[in-house]
Amino acid sequence: MIKQSILALMSLGLVSAAAISVASAQPPAGARGLPGDADGDGTLTKEEVVADAGARFNKMDANTDGYVTEEEAKAAREARVAEAEGRRRKMMEKRGGKSFERLDTDGDARVTKVEMVASAEARFDRADANADGTLTKDEMRAAARARRDAKKEE
Repeated sequence: MIKQSILALMSLGLVSAAAISVASAQPPAGARGLPGDADGDGTLTKEEVVADAGARFNKMDANTDGYVTEEEAKAAREARVAEAEGRRRKMMEKRGGKSFERLDTDGDARVTKVEMVASAEARFDRADANADGTLTKDEMRAAARARRDAKKEE
C-alpha cells in the first residue's frame, strides 16, 4: 500500500513537472506545433499534457519497472540528443549542395568572401520590407515564411 502511494505521488510529480515543461516549451510564433499537441490545434489541453508525460515516461522507463532511474533518464536524454543531431545532419546534407551552389555565383567550385557577403546583403535586402536598413522580428519571420513557401514550390 505504501509502495503504491509513493508510486502515485511520484507519478503525479512527474506529470506536474511534464505539464510545466511542455507548457513552457512553446516554440516561437511560426514554428511547427507544440510538443504534445496531439490534435495539432495549436493549444495544449490537460489531457494532451498528461498523455504526453505518460508516453515520455514509458520511453524513459527502459526496464518497464514503473520507475525511472537517473541512468535511464540520462540514456533517454542522450538518445533524444542523438536523434536531433541525426535530423539536423540529414537536413544539412539535403540543403548543402543547393546552398553552396547559390553562394558560388561564378561557378568555380569555390566561395569567396565577396560572394558570401554579397549573398548576405541580398538576403538582408529581400527581408527589409520597408527598406529602412534594419530588420524587425516581423520582417525576419516574413522572410523565413517566404523562403519556406518558395522551397515548397521547387
